[in-house]
Amino acid sequence: MDISDVWAEFKATGSPELRNRLVLQYAPLVKYVAGRLRSGLPQNVDTNDLVSEGVFGLIDAIEKFDTSRGLEFQT
Repeated sequence: MDISDVWAEFKATGSPELRNRLVLQYAPLVKYVAGRLRSGLPQNVDTNDLVSEGVFGLIDAIEKFDTSRGLEFQT
């Protein structure tokens, strides 16, 4: 199943399984952004904490993303 098909079916059904599949698809992006943010933060901020919070943000973003606008999610 293509990622655009996963998005379409998730938006139509709200399936938690499909949401989890999208989270796994975009998890590397969260890790990348957390690493970039980490470089500008104090030493006591843990990268794993940033990634954990980023996953919560990713889930929220997936829930709110509007596929009808014709944009790619990662942008």
